Amino acid sequence: MTVDVKVKFPYRYDEVGSLLRQESLKKAREDFKTGKIDVDALHQVEDKEVQRIINKQVDLGYKAVTDGEFRRSWWHLDFFDGLKGAHFFEPEKGFIFHGLETRKGGVKITDKLAYNPEHPFFADFTKFQATVPEGITAK
Repeated sequence: MTVDVKVKFPYRYDEVGSLLRQESLKKAREDFKTGKIDVDALHQVEDKEVQRIINKQVDLGYKAVTDGEFRRSWWHLDFFDGLKGAHFFEPEKGFIFHGLETRKGGVKITDKLAYNPEHPFFADFTKFQATVPEGITAK
């Protein structure tokens, strides 16, 4: 005997997670890097942009939303930089990719890599999760 089983998933779509940053966020990151604004001012811009992108995804009917990785500069380097034993650095040149030079950035391994309970991603996700409406999943 064959039984047909249909499973209805709560949602089905692919989202990489990293969304295009608004000019206001790009400018705030540059201003922070050059010392024109402090970390609190940067976080205010990030908070505003994260809330904006959450609202847009909810308005589009998404049941799971992302913060767009707006609190990160690099999706991978920021992660490594938060681990014990690794530190971000800015080399003289970026990587050459398809004939173009990328932004300058790298990670130096300075010790044995280890878990960091104070990794900034934990606080960032907690903050993000607290802003997501009830019934919506933070991803």
